[in-house]
Amino acid sequence: DARRKGIGGSDAGAVLGISPFKSSFQVFCEKTNLVEDTPANDFLYWGSKLEPLISARYEEETKRSVLRPELKIFSNPEIPWLRCSLDGIIEKAEGKDGVGILEVKTTASHKKQSWEEKIPAHYQSQIQHALATTGCSWGSFAILFGGQRFLWLDIERDDDYIKTMLEAEERFWRMVEEKTPPP
Repeated sequence: DARRKGIGGSDAGAVLGISPFKSSFQVFCEKTNLVEDTPANDFLYWGSKLEPLISARYEEETKRSVLRPELKIFSNPEIPWLRCSLDGIIEKAEGKDGVGILEVKTTASHKKQSWEEKIPAHYQSQIQHALATTGCSWGSFAILFGGQRFLWLDIERDDDYIKTMLEAEERFWRMVEEKTPPP
């Protein structure tokens, strides 16, 4: 129910039209109760089950401490519809200001090279959305490829990207409130 009351990080890519998983229309239908939320599948199931193990590997590799928040959905105090679900909060990291956020991902083994070249756009939008929601200045991905290969990547807050993203999300949220579907 809390997910229907705002735009979350996994919605950001769809709202921006860059998600390979959902369209903005699908997210609109979920937010306005026209359809049920997308049911969990094996990818989501295993991603959720493996999250603590991947977080632990991240801590081992980076020597950073990760807190797993009990409250999973955070709201921005100034923009109530701006929400995110955090996989972890990184307490401190050498050379970084303040706490960071951790996004944990599981994906196919053949996608490792593309992640090393450039973080997929829909995941960039997800973490930038979370940085906007929390006010953090940096975050990190912990990715498990094919259940066997591990990679972690830091990402800095991009205020220009966030400004453009929030403008699009605000337009989308007005459509949700007015029950006007996106094109």
